[in-house]
Amino acid sequence: MRLFSVCLATGVLLAATGQGASMAFPGDQWEIASPQSQNVDSERLQDAVRYLEENTPRDGVKRLVIVRHGRIIWQGPEADRRHRVWSVSKAFTSTAHGLLDDDGKCTLETLARDHNPQLAAYYPAVNLRHLATMTSGIDGEGGSYDRDAEGRGDANALVEPARPFFPPGTKYQYWDEATQHYGFVLTKIAGEPLPDLLQRRILGPIGMTAVRWQQDDTKKNIPNWTGGLEISASDLARFGHLFLNRGQWNGKQLISTRWVDDATSVQVPPSIPDALPSSDRKGSGIYGYHWWPNGTRPDGTRPWPDAPHGTYMRSGHNNNALFVVPAWGVVIVRLGLDGEQRNGGYPIPRSTYNEFLRRVGTALYDSVVEGEARVWHPLTVSFRGPAAGETDEAPNPFLDYRLTVTFTGPDGTQLRVPGFFDGDGSGGGRGDIWRVRFTPPRRGQWSYIASFRSGPDIAVDLNPASGQPAAFDGVKGTLDIERALRDGPEFLRYGRLEYAHGFYLKFRSGPYWIKGGTDEPEDLLAYSGFDHTRSGKFAVTDYGGHVRDWQPGDPDWGGGKGKGFIGALNYLAAHHVNLIYFMPMNIGGDGQNVWPFAGRIDPQGSPDNDTTHYDLGKLRQ
Repeated sequence: MRLFSVCLATGVLLAATGQGASMAFPGDQWEIASPQSQNVDSERLQDAVRYLEENTPRDGVKRLVIVRHGRIIWQGPEADRRHRVWSVSKAFTSTAHGLLDDDGKCTLETLARDHNPQLAAYYPAVNLRHLATMTSGIDGEGGSYDRDAEGRGDANALVEPARPFFPPGTKYQYWDEATQHYGFVLTKIAGEPLPDLLQRRILGPIGMTAVRWQQDDTKKNIPNWTGGLEISASDLARFGHLFLNRGQWNGKQLISTRWVDDATSVQVPPSIPDALPSSDRKGSGIYGYHWWPNGTRPDGTRPWPDAPHGTYMRSGHNNNALFVVPAWGVVIVRLGLDGEQRNGGYPIPRSTYNEFLRRVGTALYDSVVEGEARVWHPLTVSFRGPAAGETDEAPNPFLDYRLTVTFTGPDGTQLRVPGFFDGDGSGGGRGDIWRVRFTPPRRGQWSYIASFRSGPDIAVDLNPASGQPAAFDGVKGTLDIERALRDGPEFLRYGRLEYAHGFYLKFRSGPYWIKGGTDEPEDLLAYSGFDHTRSGKFAVTDYGGHVRDWQPGDPDWGGGKGKGFIGALNYLAAHHVNLIYFMPMNIGGDGQNVWPFAGRIDPQGSPDNDTTHYDLGKLRQ
């Protein structure tokens, strides 16, 4: 399916890019730094920690570690206490897979049966990709997919294979017994115990020496590759810091960037369903190579909606968690032994972690970059500035502030990009988030500097010197942009469309592009699923006939409100329509049913219309 080209009756170029920061790597001990030294507000960070402590079981924040730019800015009193972390172990097992893949000893397509003949009868087609993504369908003798009151069902044991639960690659099911077979196969490929391989290649070089692996439940001297790791929070933070730096440690590449990027990205698309809808460990749309990326589930939601898209984590039974937030330069570890109800505990819900992460995000002073740092890929950079509301008058955040970011490319090219007020950054009309969007046209290191000025009506004043500098004015940063994907969608591979020879559209770095679209309906956005949208001369529509064309993992909002609109786009794309013309505002025009404003509006047109305040919830939708 080709991406749409969207033609607006009016438009504005928005953009953004990255932030430079010195990155440290711990030696024998972590460097302890004040939050302020790492551009973190101490009071807001403490508020986040207090929230986590008050909303978690008895271990609270005793084994909590927060690292920014390679320096600990908060740690609990038991940060160095070592204990079992259960399924956090899986990220280490998949890292051993990455090392073997880097060494050329296997690929993701390597068949498991070639190294474990026990799997040949029932699982002749299962490969390492299936085992790395919980899509193998492997079942084991004696286990049960039904969970008990404590949420435990599968054994941490290398047991005899049973008949498949489903054909490989067709469904997702989190299952420890399959991961034990994964570890066994990797051990055979490595020709040595995986703990030895990891200690020599990864754990030792990054300064982790106090780790231990328990045996699995068979008691046959088989390492528990799925849940047997014992480690401290401070040591686990080192592992997270290695991944934050994409496999590089103090100038040395210990595991390939390719593997780290792939392992922590979604490898189970929403089109692969969960095998058990009742499971509390669903992975469709949000599972990598034994990591949990902040991806999009089949219902269009994300695990941690208030954390950056590139966030990923690894969790384990008993409330053990490792979060890596590349956009923030942050690693967070929370370890515990307090997740079982029989011992007075309870599992920490994702909603609690989401709110904790949201609060951590509010503590960051500097800009935050989201998106894939590649040529032609859209990036968003967010700044924290003056708090405001979408209907405020004095000052009006859309009129009395002006954000412009100048990006300078490796060849000296400069691009000046206007920014905008974005409320709380998630569609809420009140907040302190200011953003720009940027699509880099060439690879290499880009630098940027933000101009943020205040004054009456400064947003429509073309004089760069007007107004007064405010808040984050003068903030600088850098971002290293990699080449475009050679096999990506056309707009991400070839870039923007430009006219060639005066008449024909052509990609900047690719072939000509032939339009196949329609010039109607101009009121495409007169959709009942958008906030505060009502009929004018023309009625709004719900595109109800296209809800069926919405696909799992597609964007959605409001518990299904977006499905009709997104389904309609899918339908058009399936019929080779690659361009849609529409108007983002038709007040006083033919339809009188589309506008982006938050204030009082007479759709027929009136000098009293409030057209200087914008509906941020609708714009986000």
